[in-house]
Amino acid sequence: MENQRLREKTWFIVLMLFIFFPVGLFLMWRYANWNRIAKSIVTGVIILFIIMGYAGEDEKTSLQVSTQPKEETTNTGATDKEQQEKELAEKKTEEAAEARAEEEVNWEQKVKEVAASTKTETEKFDKVSLYAKDYKINDSELKEFETYIINEFKSGKYLSDIKNHEYMLQNIFKSEVIGNFYDDKDRKPMDEFAFDFWQNTKYTYRGVDDVNGHEVKANEDQMNKSLTKMNIQLPSEETFSEETTSTASLSNSSQASNKQSSSSSSSSTNTNTTPSTSDSTSYKNCSEVKAAGAAPIYQGEPGYSKKLDRDGDGIACDK
Repeated sequence: MENQRLREKTWFIVLMLFIFFPVGLFLMWRYANWNRIAKSIVTGVIILFIIMGYAGEDEKTSLQVSTQPKEETTNTGATDKEQQEKELAEKKTEEAAEARAEEEVNWEQKVKEVAASTKTETEKFDKVSLYAKDYKINDSELKEFETYIINEFKSGKYLSDIKNHEYMLQNIFKSEVIGNFYDDKDRKPMDEFAFDFWQNTKYTYRGVDDVNGHEVKANEDQMNKSLTKMNIQLPSEETFSEETTSTASLSNSSQASNKQSSSSSSSSTNTNTTPSTSDSTSYKNCSEVKAAGAAPIYQGEPGYSKKLDRDGDGIACDK
């Protein structure tokens, strides 16, 4: 009897509705002293919650199912894109390598073609110089070019055959490519050496300077200084003994000629000539001009001289 009374109590029925609603519903309809409308409302609310619970679970499941393929599709799309980008990068690398290999072969062919043409020395120089300006050099080739021009200078060969177009244009090309690489940014000894080497090769090939001329020798002095800065052994005196003898002979005959010319000129113009004054700024060669940061020098500016303007265009040390 006591257990039956407990089942009939309202608080127990409500508790069972919250804890285990099937039992609570049974006790409510069997023992609760509630009217039929109240019991129907409670039953309807519980059924509504049950339906909502199942619907939410189904939606969650379907969402998981529908999301998973999308994630897989997204991941697959991202993987495909990365693969395409990787393949494109590899293709560009291969094309660049092929272009580099073709360019390395073609610069020599280009120099040969220009050398074999019927153009003048100046026109050939301009053609090779233009090609050198756009040439992209790698580190290993740069080292090869640098070693080459140093060895040619030290052996004394670099101006020994200025009528050999292919050889001279090759030297011009290599030295200019080196100079373009450094671009006067750090003023490294190698840059200075290449510039003087290029100057001598360029002007002797074009016939502007004599191989044994003062300007050439002044540049060679600068080249020797650059080699010293790079801790490279200077050319032996034995290598240049023949050139030195030739230079001394030419210098002596030139001095004798100058003295004779000066004597006759002095006697005829002594009374009418006023000594000319020159600007206090002067440079031995273009290397000094570049080192001072004064290049180029235009005619009429301090430091300008015809010996620095060897192509006679009114602009000194412009190349």
